[in-house]
Amino acid sequence: MRCDIADFFPSLTKDRVNALFLHLGFQEIPSDLLSRFTTINWTLPLGLQASPLIANLICKALDDELQTLAGQHRLLYTRYADDISLSGEKVVLVFADINEVVARHGFTLSSRKYRITKRGLAHFVTGLSISDSIPRIPRRIKRSLRQELYYANKYGIKEHLRKRSSTSYQSDINHISGLLSYIHSVEPELAARLKGQWLGILDRDKLSQAYLPRFDRQARSLTYLIDETVIKIPDSQEVLALCCVMVEDEMEFRDLVNYLVNRYLLDPFSSAEKNILEAKRAHFTELSQAFRTDYLRDIATRPFRAYVIYNVLNKSCYEDQYVELLSRLLTHRYISSDRAKVDVVCEENPQVSPAKIDELVRTRYAALEKRGSRRPIDIPQTVIGGKRDRPELSLSVAVLWVFRSYAQVETPKGSQGHRKPGETSERRFESIRDKIRLIMSLPTAQNFTLNKHFYPWQGGNPLMRRSKAYLSLPR
Repeated sequence: MRCDIADFFPSLTKDRVNALFLHLGFQEIPSDLLSRFTTINWTLPLGLQASPLIANLICKALDDELQTLAGQHRLLYTRYADDISLSGEKVVLVFADINEVVARHGFTLSSRKYRITKRGLAHFVTGLSISDSIPRIPRRIKRSLRQELYYANKYGIKEHLRKRSSTSYQSDINHISGLLSYIHSVEPELAARLKGQWLGILDRDKLSQAYLPRFDRQARSLTYLIDETVIKIPDSQEVLALCCVMVEDEMEFRDLVNYLVNRYLLDPFSSAEKNILEAKRAHFTELSQAFRTDYLRDIATRPFRAYVIYNVLNKSCYEDQYVELLSRLLTHRYISSDRAKVDVVCEENPQVSPAKIDELVRTRYAALEKRGSRRPIDIPQTVIGGKRDRPELSLSVAVLWVFRSYAQVETPKGSQGHRKPGETSERRFESIRDKIRLIMSLPTAQNFTLNKHFYPWQGGNPLMRRSKAYLSLPR
């Protein structure tokens, strides 16, 4: 007898995961952090490596109770994720009891009826046949694979695949190899014989299994949104900072910004500076606190990654320093955008020649191509524009504004290097900290990542290395 738990992984909420860690002896803060780390959208996700283990730990009490119920009726109980099976010489109908136990542990059974198979019929659990003494691959799968190998050997792989209207020889070759690996995990002796036959056919036809790079399969199209800011620091010095925000769907962010702007323009009670919105669209740094708060709240849930680089500014050679910072950013991002189509969109800057930016975009690509390094699929296109025509550029402006206000947070007196909770600039930074994947500090030759946190500058000076950890707010 078989039945399924409905919405199994979505039923395992962040609160249930948190309760598990507390039960295992973790303190409250580590439990909360771990439960946030292992869930997505507040539920345990299907597909992550840790999810099955966590799910089994949460379901231990459920398994124990159903095991006891099965034992009372001389049945064997098994569960694989959401698939519950009871088997024995004579299956006693215990539907109501199973429903009650499952409900008591916070689950519901699927609307599909209980499925009962009798002796002499094929029995399947989690896709495997259990009609014999050990689990086996279903016969239809093995029959289909043997047929594939027979015709591939008789006609040749490409001719066989052509006859069955294959649209991608390599994908079908990989599929057969993957199927053999699956069979090997259940019936290794059978798989060894079939794999030897398959490898012989591949060798004869001078073919091989070859998995395309992940980015090729996704056919990614990326947009780099680049802007800069100048930050005043002590001793009448300034810092030049550049930000590259990488997005896959540029139009999603353009529509989001336009939606926010239009909402404020149409709201008669809006506190946003409507003349600025009408003239410049989302010029983030000049708008009201309410608009900034709404903007940051909305982008925090959207898919993007940000990269920041900064150095102390020499005003006499602004353009050269801008180009140097942009060169480092582009090289870093090009390598990580292997085989993707890339567009580079820069905020127009009267102090930097558009021709120089376009030349840099091309020369950085050419340098990687000459070395044979990973790089985009073709020379990126360069676009220079303003926020009115390219409202999505406000995304990089927002990241720079949040970075600047956080970097200049002063350590409260008497705090011995620690901060008081609740500062607005810190909370803003924490809301998008996981989006800022890299901060490169050229003055101190340091790189800050998600694992190596960036903290405010000591005394507001980026040349100073902070000696004590500046604690970040728990998210």
